[in-house]
Amino acid sequence: MPFALIRSAEPDDDGTLTALLLARGLKPTPIRLFVLKALRDGAPDDGCLTPDEVCRAIYQRGDKASVPQVYNVLSLLADSGIIDRFRLGAGPALYCLRRGPPWSALEVCNRCGHARGMHNRALDAQLRRVAQASNFQLSGHTVILHGLCPQCAAAGRRSA
Repeated sequence: MPFALIRSAEPDDDGTLTALLLARGLKPTPIRLFVLKALRDGAPDDGCLTPDEVCRAIYQRGDKASVPQVYNVLSLLADSGIIDRFRLGAGPALYCLRRGPPWSALEVCNRCGHARGMHNRALDAQLRRVAQASNFQLSGHTVILHGLCPQCAAAGRRSA
């Protein structure tokens, strides 16, 4: 199933999410659909959510799910490749609905914690060259950029 369909799905249209689960051999259970809706609708600008934020988004929609259920579904969906999981040190993992090819890097704001994925062909190509130089067979990568998001950077300039 083309990933572009996820972005254009209407908020209450479960057909696309159901098809996505079925394409990966997963049954479209209510809790799986709740988690996918939370990731699709709750993460701004290709952003990511923590498991607690996913739970809050589910409850805000009026749906019900326990925290252990959400963690189990997030793990299953990440293992199946429907969503991406990023581990940032000792804190909670971040989860994002995969809307296309894997991201080149994840930008994480040091001030507000917002995380957002980005694509960069030049970075991907450079990482492939680095791996080839040492005869390493690269199967994927995670690059995490730490700094300030545009909103926090602008707020810092205003207060300075």
